[in-house]
Amino acid sequence: RFLGVDRVQYAVAGKSGPISRVGVVPGAGASLSRQAREEGCDLFVTGELKHHDILGALNSGMSVLLAGHTATERGYLTRFKVLLEKEIAGTPIVVSGADVEILTNA
Repeated sequence: RFLGVDRVQYAVAGKSGPISRVGVVPGAGASLSRQAREEGCDLFVTGELKHHDILGALNSGMSVLLAGHTATERGYLTRFKVLLEKEIAGTPIVVSGADVEILTNA
């Protein structure tokens, strides 16, 4: 609900048990998926990953949840705006509404 998406994609690693550590990277998280595995994440949440990055995660025992590139970035922008307003007092910060999801679900 927070991301405003109708569905997500996921792939579950073979190990069972509770999820105790989650890595989250908005947008395209492939460049940090290896670090997430090295830091013991059971689940990696990001916007998008390539097929072989997903296989690498699964083979290492880490499940993945993909919620869309734009959707995962959008959710953070309003929070980032608040942080910037605190750091740069008096400077107007505007979150653009022009960014849209470019892929359509059939």
